[in-house]
Amino acid sequence: MLWLFPHLERGTNVYIFIMNTLNILADTSFFLNQSAELRSLVSYSGIVDSQSIRSILKQSETNITSFHIKPNAKKIIVGIIAEMLQNILHHSSNEVIDAPPSFLLKKSGEMFIITTANLIDKNRVEPLQNLLEKINSYSPGEIKRQHLEILKNGKLSGENAGLGLIDIVRKSGNPIVAKFSPVNNNYYLFTVNASVKL
Repeated sequence: MLWLFPHLERGTNVYIFIMNTLNILADTSFFLNQSAELRSLVSYSGIVDSQSIRSILKQSETNITSFHIKPNAKKIIVGIIAEMLQNILHHSSNEVIDAPPSFLLKKSGEMFIITTANLIDKNRVEPLQNLLEKINSYSPGEIKRQHLEILKNGKLSGENAGLGLIDIVRKSGNPIVAKFSPVNNNYYLFTVNASVKL
């Protein structure tokens, strides 16, 4: 797997930290049956904007289609990828150009694993941790109810929240696996992993 960081100077603390973290992410062993073959389908690191999102979605859909899975399953996977990339677009600390966001799509057996990594301001860590803990605790019925509530009111149980994280859990049928790793005094690397079993 080759990760490209065109603006990141080798040898810096941020470079070393990001590369070490992404090497860990690329394993994604917590999702996998070790006997299953692990295949990397799409990887990207760079600016996330509307153009790059379209490109990533197109390449992901092309590679997923090669496995001849059902159209509904492909729609679910591509929809989750779109949600995760939109979360980066709207919530990443884009001013930190030395550590661009990253995306990884892998397949192992009947499991597709989607991973994103981006920097966020340290002040957003605790609210996101609490939100993810709450969302992951919901039953499928509660996820559906919260999804409808956000569509109606734009809020999750009285808190400001986007639709993206709820939608990821709703579509995948699995909890979100997230990690917050400090980079320096101001930023954390926020990694999000979603899995879809066919």
